Amino acid sequence: MWPSLDRYNSVIHKPDACFVDPELRGGWPVRDRRGLPAPATGSFGCVYHIHTWESSFAVKCFTREVLTSEWRYTEVSAYIEAHPSPYLVKCDYMVPRGIMVDGRWYPVLKMDWVDGLTLDRFIESKLTEPALFDRLADNWVEIMYMLEERGMAHGDLQHGNVLACKDGDSVTLKLVDYDGMYVPSFKGEEGSESGLVDYQHPRRTGRDFNERMDHFTGLVIYLSLRALARRPELWQTYHTGENLIFRRKDFQQPDDSPVFAEVRRLFDPPLVALLDQLRDGCKAVDPSGLPSLHSLLTGEPELRPVGRTAPPPPAPDVTDLPEPPDALADAELMLPCPTCATKNRAIARYCRGCGLALPYTATGDGPLPLTGVTATNVRICPWCGLENDPTNHWCLGCTALLD
Repeated sequence: MWPSLDRYNSVIHKPDACFVDPELRGGWPVRDRRGLPAPATGSFGCVYHIHTWESSFAVKCFTREVLTSEWRYTEVSAYIEAHPSPYLVKCDYMVPRGIMVDGRWYPVLKMDWVDGLTLDRFIESKLTEPALFDRLADNWVEIMYMLEERGMAHGDLQHGNVLACKDGDSVTLKLVDYDGMYVPSFKGEEGSESGLVDYQHPRRTGRDFNERMDHFTGLVIYLSLRALARRPELWQTYHTGENLIFRRKDFQQPDDSPVFAEVRRLFDPPLVALLDQLRDGCKAVDPSGLPSLHSLLTGEPELRPVGRTAPPPPAPDVTDLPEPPDALADAELMLPCPTCATKNRAIARYCRGCGLALPYTATGDGPLPLTGVTATNVRICPWCGLENDPTNHWCLGCTALLD
């Protein structure tokens, strides 16, 4: 049983008593008019805004079991740390000792706080400055290319997970909420969610979980921004609060869609060409079949094209028979956990069985090692002997204090 929102509120009053993390222990939560902690609530938990003297953090506490298990959060946070980007927010999944409620420890997700407006609120506030939407569209292309470079996908791109933030005199977009994110070590796994329906391919399910799953949504958001830059009146006609201008029924029947017809009447040939790509993508069986946004706009090959073809294998040599296929696949792709023997992808950093750290193995498409982690500076737990990241305060194995 996970704590309720009321139980989290009762302990967040005193951060120094409920958190292990030294930054959070020295902070204080944002409160409402009654002096109570004021979290934002969601499907799986609540997010608190914690101020410290030097910075601010978003702390996500969970109120029910999530399909995105502990090892997934750990993999995502480790991958973002190894591949930082100004469009992603640094996060740290603290398990098992994140927050203490009623004498028991629960995990939390700690992220840098980002000040900004959600994309829909920002658009609504700038309808009198439509030229700004063209600049946001250019920024969006950079974000999609950043994900493509890293072999990542967000999984739930929509207005509530894209923040427009002040950056000097300009505005830049940032992605938040990584519950459904894909990183290379998740290859072959199933997704925990399928995204907001008014942004997703109508055939998408949790089985469509790969580095290409954002291609459809990325094009939807790009087309929306470009269309609004040319005709901001589309917002009043087609925005419902759950979308930008396109909706699920538009994807289900693109030939009969009024918004498709209106965008086509903008008489912008490049935009209409992209609209035709979206229409064809809606009718395709594969929800991840569209090319990447960068490829559609530039005509350049994708960084990770579909259906890579390998050269034909040489004729078999009866004097040198290969290993059986299953054994060969295990040797190349799987890494057995030394603690629980669960097999993991060779690029995984944490076991999907027990959640403990794995011996790091880099492969061609895998993540870079975490900054500062080498064979000479790992922290050996004096109690159970497990090697820990040098920044850990608590052992991932036995949870003993390392400091």
